[in-house]
Amino acid sequence: MPNFSCLIPAHNAEATIRQCVESALVDFDEVIVYADGCTDRTVAICQSIAQNNPKGQNFRVINKDAGNGSGQPVGDQVARNILWKEAKGDYVTWLDSDDFRIVNTAYRQASQLQVAQANGKKCIASIGHFVRYYKEPYPNLDIYRDIPDSLDGGFWELFIDRRIQVGAILWDARLLRELQSKEDVGVLWDVNRKRLKEYWLVTKALLHGFEFDVLNEHVTFYRQGWNEGQLSNLCNHAVLYYNTERVLSKYSTPLIPPEKLDYFKERSEGIERMYQKLIRDQQGMKIKRKSLAVD
Repeated sequence: MPNFSCLIPAHNAEATIRQCVESALVDFDEVIVYADGCTDRTVAICQSIAQNNPKGQNFRVINKDAGNGSGQPVGDQVARNILWKEAKGDYVTWLDSDDFRIVNTAYRQASQLQVAQANGKKCIASIGHFVRYYKEPYPNLDIYRDIPDSLDGGFWELFIDRRIQVGAILWDARLLRELQSKEDVGVLWDVNRKRLKEYWLVTKALLHGFEFDVLNEHVTFYRQGWNEGQLSNLCNHAVLYYNTERVLSKYSTPLIPPEKLDYFKERSEGIERMYQKLIRDQQGMKIKRKSLAVD
């Protein structure tokens, strides 16, 4: 039987970490949290899960500040890289600490990969859909609504629409290590790539002849909330999204099938307009803009 690893970077995630970890423990044989400079109750909650959950023996925490108390987080990308080195599973996913998996979906993603590989496809990952778990912007009220991603379209529609969410990808660990060994792929583990990582991995995998399958099911909840910190960072996010679009347009165009090129051009132009408008809106609100330029 194959083993499954779920890798969770977490920084001050006390409000969501229990739901995240407990959802992963249902399907995954190994769940690892990297507690990144946490100053809240994240580590204590994780220790409680390890002691009290029926599958707690499958869960462990890497406490970045154990023994030194520096409180300085290394950042999401470094945490992801450390977790990847620790993973023992045949299949692996990274899951953000404010998201949570839909149970009994990892097995179906793995089965899909196995069938594809048995049929001669060099299929490196199965990509599922997500449900946007959106918090209405009321400061003192936790009001959420579910916005399911459409199940329409195949891989290229998801890629072109930028609908690939990191926690919805289940990777074949052996093939991912094969991809990592390629000379031009080391940059993907560069800490400055930040949240471009999943799209860079997908793009580089395509360039090296790997394939992807899409599981037409919702496999994860992707939490989007509003608070003072998120609002103050919206302009930063807008700049990052714009850079994501610029980079992916540059490197992805040669990969797009001819019959999808018009759709790709139309969607890219629309996405760019949307992000540019967000940047202008946030500048109008006099929110400080920081450059997150990507090479």
